[in-house]
Amino acid sequence: MTLHLTGGCKLSSLGQRREDTAYLASSIGTVRSPNRESSSPWRAGTRSPGHFISRKGAGYQAWASGGTHPGNELFSSIVGGYRPKAWQTEYPRPDFRLLLELVGELQERGQRSGQPLIDTGGHRLALAPGVLGTYRNWYFSFGVAFPVIQDLKGHQPRERLRFGVDVTDFF
Repeated sequence: MTLHLTGGCKLSSLGQRREDTAYLASSIGTVRSPNRESSSPWRAGTRSPGHFISRKGAGYQAWASGGTHPGNELFSSIVGGYRPKAWQTEYPRPDFRLLLELVGELQERGQRSGQPLIDTGGHRLALAPGVLGTYRNWYFSFGVAFPVIQDLKGHQPRERLRFGVDVTDFF
């Protein structure tokens, strides 16, 4: 079960706006992974207030105790945007901006059958350039994250890059 709440846009003065987004998610019951291990239910939540074309946000994902699951995770991001004058258009024309995001993740050790896993947990910091566009009631974004710091416990594989694509319909 997932619930995604997006707050409205509040105009503070001509050409300025403030947006808030909240995200709440939860799993129900036990999840089976491809290697036949079961995971505990989890809960997650984030809040991202924004002003103009910049945002900051934080969230937390927590797993039920016992069972097999990754560690609880605290994550945060701060985003700055740039909108060249040539790209500044009015509704209903397309509107684009360049983004630069700093993403941080702090993860506790995972568990298998209620016991901590030694080679899990740690923290990461990544820098992610991206593009965001809107057209009428559609929102598009794409970004690539490059790790800057990876302080991981044990012998975990290191990330080389991570990418994300988001397409949203506002109704």
